[in-house]
Amino acid sequence: QVYRWAEEVLGVSKEFDAGLVDELRGVADGAGIDLEAVAALNARYELAWASKEQLLPSCTSLALLPSRTARGVTILAQNWDYRVDVAPNCLLYVAEAEGEPSVCIHTEAGIIGHKGFNGAGLGVAVNALVSSGDHLGESVPFFLVCRKALASRGLDSALSTILEARRCFSYNMVLAAPGVAVDVEAYPGGASLLLPEEGALVHTNHFLGETPHEDPFLHQHPNTVTRLVRAKELLGSRGLHSYRTVAQLLSDHQGLPTSICHHPEEAQPPDLRAATLSSTIMVLEEGTMYYTEGSPCSSDYRRFQLQSKPL
Repeated sequence: QVYRWAEEVLGVSKEFDAGLVDELRGVADGAGIDLEAVAALNARYELAWASKEQLLPSCTSLALLPSRTARGVTILAQNWDYRVDVAPNCLLYVAEAEGEPSVCIHTEAGIIGHKGFNGAGLGVAVNALVSSGDHLGESVPFFLVCRKALASRGLDSALSTILEARRCFSYNMVLAAPGVAVDVEAYPGGASLLLPEEGALVHTNHFLGETPHEDPFLHQHPNTVTRLVRAKELLGSRGLHSYRTVAQLLSDHQGLPTSICHHPEEAQPPDLRAATLSSTIMVLEEGTMYYTEGSPCSSDYRRFQLQSKPL
């Protein structure tokens, strides 16, 4: 049954961008597994959120424009919260394709798109969103939309990519490039755009813009609201920001365990225990990503410098 649905995913993805299917095929060939299995893996967001009982409180993202940073740079950052059992499968990789910027992606093994940035200075952060309009259907997988957006040479092109994708599920993407940022709340049938306020954008897991659908996340995980309020408070109370002050914000434990730095809830069944698996901070003008392997409160940030290639 999953393979049959994966065949539909491959069809709609090929219409969206045949090059993405070629990348999936490369992963399948390299791993020695079926293409349909890789397609289903890259559509795991849709499969996971198809059941509202599987919802997990996940991810806090932010963008800071040069007016809000000490060195006049643009910072895009997020905590990525997900099932604790996924942690060993996380990795950082660089993708290169002819005629496109180099891309640095922090992702899960076998998934070709996620949060990251490219050699043209474009960055993408991601948040789960869920609406009453979500349903399994002919939808370009969220992670493939991320991958194509990251191949863009500018924010305008990335925004067009997101808005044009066929969509049966909701998701949120924070796009940023030197001096500019926009948040896209995408849902079946449309999208809302949110702009920075006083040089900053923050998003968690509930809709902030207008949507015709109901929002199950608000009812099941109200910590999405408290994380948003807390992040905005920390941003406003610390003046101009740097990589280090953003790292401190992402390590915040107010509301533990479902805080900005998320820790497992032992009362939850093992399959529903979530935590901050990685924290990423991107300085877009410098082509630099700082990232952790594990919660930022207990893990050192590693530094990765993307080497841009000529286009």
